[in-house]
Formats: sequence, structure tokens, C-alpha cells
Amino acid sequence: MTKENGPLITTIIPTYRRPKLLKRAIFSVLNQTYPNFQICVYDNASGDKTAETVRELAKKDSRIKYYCHLKNIEGKNFNFGLSKVNTPYFSIFSDDDILLPNFYEEAIKGFKKYPEAGFVATQTIIATKKQIKRISCEGYEEKLYNPPEGLIKMSDCGAPTWTGILFRREIIKEVGLLDEKIGGPSDTDFLLRSASILPFVILKSPGAIFLVHKLSSCSTWSEVEPLSGYKKILEKIKHNEKISASARLAVYQNLRKRIVNILWQ
Repeated sequence: MTKENGPLITTIIPTYRRPKLLKRAIFSVLNQTYPNFQICVYDNASGDKTAETVRELAKKDSRIKYYCHLKNIEGKNFNFGLSKVNTPYFSIFSDDDILLPNFYEEAIKGFKKYPEAGFVATQTIIATKKQIKRISCEGYEEKLYNPPEGLIKMSDCGAPTWTGILFRREIIKEVGLLDEKIGGPSDTDFLLRSASILPFVILKSPGAIFLVHKLSSCSTWSEVEPLSGYKKILEKIKHNEKISASARLAVYQNLRKRIVNILWQ
């Protein structure tokens, strides 16, 4: 596949003090069968070999862009990256995760088939170094989900892992950025807000690997406990007038059950 004029996809990679893992993440993008992208690395003031690592790679491939904050802005780094998107599509994933080679190519095919979709989600393999824990999007069918069906399904089966999601840029205008007050579960909140007003596509093929370990987040959210974040998500659903009262009730009950299970685990 040949490159088109200018990038169509922005790959956002927030990073903090993990240059070796970041290098692997960048290579997983460079190995994509779909080549029309730019990689934007947003360094949360690592102060280590991160800058050197990225700049050496950028010398060999001009699609790699690098920005370093003067100080660590914690979870705001994700929104900083999202606010800079200037291409029709974007994806965002942490510096310790991996994109599988066909991810962008398959996701673009999904958009061509369903141009009304706000995002296309492939399956993500959630794994430790030793074993596969689970694969996302279990319980979903491969199809276009319109609201409120998609929102209800998401609340019941769980939100897709955004490591394996390609978004349309307009979703930022429609939904806004991440809610930083929610902290860690802000990605789930972003997807729920998206599904409440926009259709999305599920593809039942793996597109990414999310690695689970003690330091799975590439930055620390500002002292917001997960329980507090999940409570805020439930409150948002309860008062979301963009969906019908019956859908709100179903989504609220499904989410509450899932959140209790997550916290129990």
C-alpha cells in the first residue's frame, strides 16, 4: 500500500519515563500495513532517554513528531494530545501497549463501510507477560451499533478497550475531551458519552495488545480514586437527557452491576 498525500491518522502516544517500551510502541505503528499516519509522542517531562530515543527514530521516519512538556502535567497529557489532532482520524494508546499490523487498515475499511460511525473498535488482547487474560468486545456482534442500542450494549458487555479503537476527529467536537475529574476511568466515560449520541462499529478481529502490569498507566491521575470516578460516571448517566428515560435506566443498572464487579475484583 502506498502513502497518500499527507497523514489521515494521528497516533497519540502519551509517555513518561519508559523509553524502551515507547520504542516498541512506536515500532508497532511503523509496522502498520496502512502507512498514511503521523505519530505524535507527548512526553510528560520524563527527563531521561525518552527524547533521545524518539529523535533517533524521527531521523529515520519523518512521520514521527515529538513534544515534551516543561513539567509533568499528569493525566492532562492525554487531553493535550487530543486537542492537537489535525487529521480526519486518530487513535490513542499508552507507551507500553502494541498495535497489531492490520489495525489501521481494517479500521479504515470499517469507516468506508459505515461512514456515519464515530469510531471503529477492533478487539484488544488484554494480557500479562505470561498469559492472555481476556479479549475485549466479547458479547458484541460485528456490526454497526446505533444509539441507544450501542450505549446499552456497552453498559452490559463493557466498553471496548480504546487501545484498539480508531476515532473520527469530529467525535472530539461532538463529545468533548476526557473528563479529568473522573481520573482513571475517563476513557470509559468518553466512550459512553460517544455511544450515547453516535453510532460505532465493532470488528471481531484483534487490532491491539493491552499489557497489564503494576504500572499500566503512563501517568498518574491527580489523586482521584477509581470509585469516585465510577460514581461520577453513574451520575452522568442518570442525568443524561440525550437518551430516553428507559435507556437511561437500563444503562444505569447495567453499569452499576459491572462497576460493583470491577471494584470487587
